[in-house]
Amino acid sequence: METFFLFDEYFKAIPLLKGIPEAYNKYVIKGAIGYHAKIDERSIMLFQSIDLGEIEICISHYLVNHPMKIFCTADCESLELHNMIQGEAQYRLKGFEWRRIKAGQHNLIYLTNVKNETYFKGNTTITFDIHLSKELLQQLANQYPKLHPIWNKIKKEENGSLYIEFADNSAKSMHFIVRIMELLYQEGVGNPQIKLWAMDLLKVLLEADALPSKYRYSYEDIKTIDHAATMLIAHQDEKNVLANQLRKSHLNADKFREGFRLLFGQNPKQFLLSKKMEQVKILLGKGYTLDEICERTGYSTVSHLEEAFVRYNGHSIGSQRKTKK
Repeated sequence: METFFLFDEYFKAIPLLKGIPEAYNKYVIKGAIGYHAKIDERSIMLFQSIDLGEIEICISHYLVNHPMKIFCTADCESLELHNMIQGEAQYRLKGFEWRRIKAGQHNLIYLTNVKNETYFKGNTTITFDIHLSKELLQQLANQYPKLHPIWNKIKKEENGSLYIEFADNSAKSMHFIVRIMELLYQEGVGNPQIKLWAMDLLKVLLEADALPSKYRYSYEDIKTIDHAATMLIAHQDEKNVLANQLRKSHLNADKFREGFRLLFGQNPKQFLLSKKMEQVKILLGKGYTLDEICERTGYSTVSHLEEAFVRYNGHSIGSQRKTKK
């Protein structure tokens, strides 16, 4: 970040300072390298980077309270997967015309050097970017033909992008962003799962077209559905857990069901049943009685448990116990 320079719309330099001010501690990711740029008394930009070797995750919060234009320059090349997860903005990157990006959109962009203009409408904007090495992009280009045009641009040292405009994120790709963000804010930068999910995100965005969907899913929608899935597992012993999570989600039932299918390959009812059956097998292996298992998995009677188990697994609980022996 030391090589980046920021200017306001009057080309007055905006100092880029190390660290995140204490007043914004709720945005801090433990172990990330932080910078901030105070634009005026009402607006500030927070930048945090996580170095993972061949990739670097950069999370930026633009806490802008009124419309403004910001210029950014850097005498270095840039290769990044740019994701907008909240808000919207307009960009004019070096070599490109003005483009508008909204929450839930992305693009892979290569610049020989940075000379960008960004127009903020005056709302909070959050971006999630993955900076790639050219070596990694070449490896990915060998696997994904859709990268060939931008890789050819890079080899010629010309500016280029994967899409002419910004493309919509699929629910599945947004799910990886949610998971990475949640893990970063819960544990900090040290968990190796972060890099694995970041690589998965890259591959999901480069693979075949996403599953068809009736609804568009925001970052908050995906976060809500992911949280509901966690709660279904944690509270599977509760009789009305599915209805409770649907109510708390504030999503309509059809979107809630479709979201589960897109993220987990199952509707919520199927998802809950699969988790219950996993738990039943674990508890059987530990020697729990059927009454105890009913209590822990939300079945009102042993007969209901046994019927559900046979329908799901194709064999009885007795057969399951004999197999384990």
